[in-house]
Amino acid sequence: MSTGFEPELPTRWLAPLSADTRRHLARLLIGEAADAPEPEPAPALRPEPAPAIDPAAALAAATAGKIGLVSVSWPDLAHPLWLRAGSNDAADCAATMRDFAAQLRIPFAPKRIIELGAGAGYRSVALAQAHPDATIASLEAVPALARLHALNTLPWRQIAGARLAVSETARHYAVASHADTGRPALAAMENGPIQAVTLAELYRRLGWDGADVLIADPDFCSGLDSAAIAPALAGIRLIAIARPGPDVALPAGLLANLPEATHARRASRDYELFFRRESETPVAPPRRLAAFDIGGAATSCERIGITSDPWSFFPISDTGFRLHPNPADALPPRLILRQFLAGPRRFESTLRLNHAEARPVRFRVAIFAGETDRAIHRDETVLSASETRQWSADLPLYFGEARIAFSTEMADPADANGFAWAEFIDPGFL
Repeated sequence: MSTGFEPELPTRWLAPLSADTRRHLARLLIGEAADAPEPEPAPALRPEPAPAIDPAAALAAATAGKIGLVSVSWPDLAHPLWLRAGSNDAADCAATMRDFAAQLRIPFAPKRIIELGAGAGYRSVALAQAHPDATIASLEAVPALARLHALNTLPWRQIAGARLAVSETARHYAVASHADTGRPALAAMENGPIQAVTLAELYRRLGWDGADVLIADPDFCSGLDSAAIAPALAGIRLIAIARPGPDVALPAGLLANLPEATHARRASRDYELFFRRESETPVAPPRRLAAFDIGGAATSCERIGITSDPWSFFPISDTGFRLHPNPADALPPRLILRQFLAGPRRFESTLRLNHAEARPVRFRVAIFAGETDRAIHRDETVLSASETRQWSADLPLYFGEARIAFSTEMADPADANGFAWAEFIDPGFL
């Protein structure tokens, strides 16, 4: 018998009926008057969660049916990636971003990584994402890949890209095919279009004393089996060598440079990993370049706005100086030093406001390319009375003449500059 009230109920409930709705239904079933309050509407069904999108499938879909370069995104990646439609880039990119960094099994926090034969740059990007505190020198010498490599690595501040090959045996190369595998490889050629440098020369250009990790493809790094490269390899904590092919052995000379006595050998999917035994050849500390050194080499400096009442500038020890702020109605004092920078990765200095009655002072440093106004780096910070602070800032990769400008001023222009003994102690570059 019909009750006169037949609500349309969903087939699935995600929440129980309210007490009022249950009482109303019970009255209807026993024939009571139907003038009770209307039941509350049934709770809506929750929407089904959207299926997870496979990033590899998304990359393949983004390039399907297209021609040329395609910009794509990858989960949690700050910058887009570029792929060549109609190639294997989508599959290579997905596989690299998923597991390349894990393949290396780095048991420490690397600071300096070199990748030789970086291809499209996907491996360098994966390393940058996995090791945000590392600086990565990413080298790709093949002209056909250089544009794609640049597009993928340029947005990353910690990646220094270069169109170079590394070789201990020749200085010029051309692209050829590997005799055993048919893969692209470098072949020595007099006056070839690809320039090569030794690993030691690469260190010099980067301003490094060594590296923590070296990733190399033998087809794009000639001379890994040479005795001449052994000193440059000695301090590297992890060397990852790409396998030339399933049936191609690593050069005997390379294995001689990385003997079992000093290196533990492990296998990865695509690489042979050589971990330096920690008891051998400790890593040299990074070289430090003093920005101001009156006791050493002559320092070219220019002083602007320096006053004698109070005396704005004077040296402290051999590698530091005081730069007293000027009154608010005068230009800030500046000390400008000129130096050649060979790829330092960090600027550092100890700052000190050396008087208990000083008002807060703003410390500034700016680094300019050559004689231009193009700033490579700017930074500032404020110190209070009697405060000492370690100041450190990462720098973009830069080679060449530079002007380093130091200045100070009162943080509040209304404050008097008495006792504002602002000091830069041992500023320099690493």
